Amino acid sequence: MDKNIRIKDVGIYLPTKKITNIDTAKKYGYDEKFIENKIGFKTLLRKDDKENLIDFCMRAYENLKRKDKYIK
Repeated sequence: MDKNIRIKDVGIYLPTKKITNIDTAKKYGYDEKFIENKIGFKTLLRKDDKENLIDFCMRAYENLKRKDKYIK
């Protein structure tokens, strides 16, 4: 096995649609401190209704191509 093979970099894609746990918590009678202490995330990213896994993969690949000059 070649010990020189390694992961050089990864591409990422984060969806732009956001929901806030603060608004959801208030709807159910919880405050911001509850969210910070118990859940830990104030904002969550969500995919758009028209996006799917292939879209995420393609955008992550495009991100990787911009970072690595050897990917064509």
